[in-house]
Amino acid sequence: MARRDQGYLLGEAGFHLRALGRLKEAQEPFERQIALCIELKDHKNVAINSNSLSELLLVRGELQAARERSKEAVNFIDRTEDRLRQGAYRVQLAYVLAIQGKMQEAETLFEEVAHRQKQERPHEPYLYSVQGFLYTTFLLRAAAPSALPGLAERVQATLKIAEQIGSLLSIGLDRLNLARIAALTGDETAPAQFDAALAALQKSGSRGDIPLGYLARAGFRRSQGDLAGAWEDLVQVRHIAEPSGMRLYLCDALIEEAWLHRLDGKPNEARAALEHAEAEVSAMGYHWRDPELDKLRQALD
Repeated sequence: MARRDQGYLLGEAGFHLRALGRLKEAQEPFERQIALCIELKDHKNVAINSNSLSELLLVRGELQAARERSKEAVNFIDRTEDRLRQGAYRVQLAYVLAIQGKMQEAETLFEEVAHRQKQERPHEPYLYSVQGFLYTTFLLRAAAPSALPGLAERVQATLKIAEQIGSLLSIGLDRLNLARIAALTGDETAPAQFDAALAALQKSGSRGDIPLGYLARAGFRRSQGDLAGAWEDLVQVRHIAEPSGMRLYLCDALIEEAWLHRLDGKPNEARAALEHAEAEVSAMGYHWRDPELDKLRQALD
């Protein structure tokens, strides 16, 4: 078998194992293909697989390694003429930086890619697909109420693109951000929108993304006083994330559990969950949720 064919099969194995949530098993095929493609001077496929590995490592909570692989993806894709991936892989790097709490660096990189998109593809002025989801997620983190209608318009536009190309994952992710916006604006359709987003994510079959839907709906249900529903969603998160080693999502679940224990009138359990979450945050270097952790600490004082 030719070396390039071996590389192709390794990449396919890694991709499908990751989609099944078998993250640890997926890592080795990606690493082997990257090494092979470097040997063959196949810069494009080094970049493709380094970016995929960065996404995998991020969910596993190996944030510094995810950042290094993401930088590698940007470095190698810049040796090609693939402008679309040059932007996409910068978005992944920006998101990893944001997860590490490097918000200013992330914002600069996101804005660079968004500006490039408007210049090069004026008929598609917004980042879309997974890249659009990540950028909008970043913008929503600290969005003023006045910015929400514009963000909703952005996501509606990218959802149309996702529907046109038939990307089930992109449809689910866009619907998830629309549900988040609906929750922030007090839209009475928010519960139905979260349900629709989860259904779309489940239909996509991407187990590495489904916990995002359950985590977001759990937080919304908690805000509406539906504690039982929130607990049910966290059970689903753990069902997917624990056997797959999705450490980042498990940390998010701990933060949500601390809030729920507090609302259930169980301060000792809430503090235990918070302490566990803080230990995980420190070990991973995960600082995306720092503002919420601060609020949680104050609430438990």
